[in-house]
Amino acid sequence: MKTNRRKFIKSTALTMAGASVFGSTTETGVFNSGVNQEFYIKEYRRLGRTGFNVSDIGCGTPMIMDENFLKSLLKRGVNYLDTAKLYQNGNNERMIGRAIKDFERESIFISTKFYITRDMSVDDIVSEARNARERLNCAYIDCLEMHNPTTVEEVRNPTFQKAVNKLKKEGVIHFCGITSHGQSWVNESDPMDVVLDAAVNEGYYDLFLLVYNYVQREKAEYILKRCKEHDIATTLMKTNPFGGTYLTARNAIDKYLEEGKEMPEWMKTIHDKFTLKQEKALSFLKRYGIEGEKQARDAAIRFVLNNPDVHSVMISFQNVADMNDYLSLSGSRFSYTDEALLQDCSEEINPLYCRHACGECEYVCPHKIPINTIMRFNHYFTAQKREKYAMEQYASLNTENAQHCLNCDAPCERACPYNVNIHVLLKVAHRNLTINKT
Repeated sequence: MKTNRRKFIKSTALTMAGASVFGSTTETGVFNSGVNQEFYIKEYRRLGRTGFNVSDIGCGTPMIMDENFLKSLLKRGVNYLDTAKLYQNGNNERMIGRAIKDFERESIFISTKFYITRDMSVDDIVSEARNARERLNCAYIDCLEMHNPTTVEEVRNPTFQKAVNKLKKEGVIHFCGITSHGQSWVNESDPMDVVLDAAVNEGYYDLFLLVYNYVQREKAEYILKRCKEHDIATTLMKTNPFGGTYLTARNAIDKYLEEGKEMPEWMKTIHDKFTLKQEKALSFLKRYGIEGEKQARDAAIRFVLNNPDVHSVMISFQNVADMNDYLSLSGSRFSYTDEALLQDCSEEINPLYCRHACGECEYVCPHKIPINTIMRFNHYFTAQKREKYAMEQYASLNTENAQHCLNCDAPCERACPYNVNIHVLLKVAHRNLTINKT
């Protein structure tokens, strides 16, 4: 009986994936498994006013700290590399520096980022950028990004603009960019679209890294339109809404079933909701021939590539198999029947997808927990397999954490405009991210 239940729960991934996709073919009409074939980048897009022709599939935070793996990506045509000081404590930048030495520097676009705090001077920012260039071991950085400012005030930081101007004159950087994970109600913050809209108006940000996927569309599509009007480069993260919070709950349930443990009541609740979703979606799966999480993930990427205002999608390659899987998507497009189907499919996963760059439920939390930030850390843990990094980030929170969710009456769920089962997801996230588990 337990084995059957385990299989049933695992197959929920298939169900929820199917409920999120409504076309199983690319422009060529087939899914390509990549077996016995090496895939290369097939499409390059002009990266806004940088003028650089960038691969539609880029490399963001490669999980494999192996320069030979990165060299293989470069040889297959990937020419956009996104990194940061905080990735592996600067070692990600160092690995890129070692990998690119055998390639023409002008053929690769490298962006890096770090947090800009209010007390940083021009010299502080310039020093940080020079250190990043030293770790990258190259003559210049293509784009320096302000990492995840959460308010319009931060975006308008005159000190950062002065530092950028100095760095450009010195040739340390060529362009300036900005990233946004969205707002947090715990600290003073603004929504992602408000932050990036302000960045457009500032006029000197050349590149954006933002959240966009087929469920979370409106804010991003507004920003993409504004970027097009101002010729600003656009790169994407969090393109698969299925990969994070859903896996959070499913993995926890699987663990209980495999160990033969009795599930707590809150976990039984989400198990029952999964079951209901599975029953509703079976006919949908059959109708559209969706098979497995990989097709759901691939379709999510093809969806964003279908938007001509998107320039490059950042992929966190987790293993060698990912290379062919993701590169096979280059140049592909998403095929669907009509907009009504899209809405129908999005509604199917609403209760299990805590939207990146949201945070709209946080204001009601009596403990001021940074819900969206915690769920982002858990996305790193589950979807990107960055367990150690995610747990370290969770442990370093300077706010209360999801420990308080264990005995809470869940006002966050009542406040969520998308009806996400966020209370349950937070409990599982706390279990995943706590270093000293009991």
